[in-house]
Amino acid sequence: MKNLKTYVLKYSIPIFSTIAIIICIYLLYVHYTAIIVACPDVGIINCGRVLTSNYSEIFNIPLPVFGIIYFVFLLVLSFLKKTENIIFILSIISLFVVALLVYIEFGILHSVCLYCSTIHLIAIIIFFISLYKYLFRKELKL
Repeated sequence: MKNLKTYVLKYSIPIFSTIAIIICIYLLYVHYTAIIVACPDVGIINCGRVLTSNYSEIFNIPLPVFGIIYFVFLLVLSFLKKTENIIFILSIISLFVVALLVYIEFGILHSVCLYCSTIHLIAIIIFFISLYKYLFRKELKL
């Protein structure tokens, strides 16, 4: 059982980061090609409204670019030794970013993007993984 837990803890952040990178690349492609995003437009779920809103860019840089940078950085850090504290701090910061983006989606745009929500969920999962690794670092010998 210990080997399975070690394996899961070692590879979960790289796997989740890779999934998030793929989604961000897709969203960046959608942004620059202006294709219709593969997402239902039912009720509050409206990826198109979220992805084309004024909030989809910061300083004319699409938000998926920041997501790609963040998750690639996490991916690289996850394979380096003694980076658990950095990953934990970054994951805490990402929680604040997720909270802001969720507020924008629900509170301002009144729309939800399923792809964005998936990335938010991945960021939250990575936070809990890094929290576990931080709290139990002595037992895990990290």
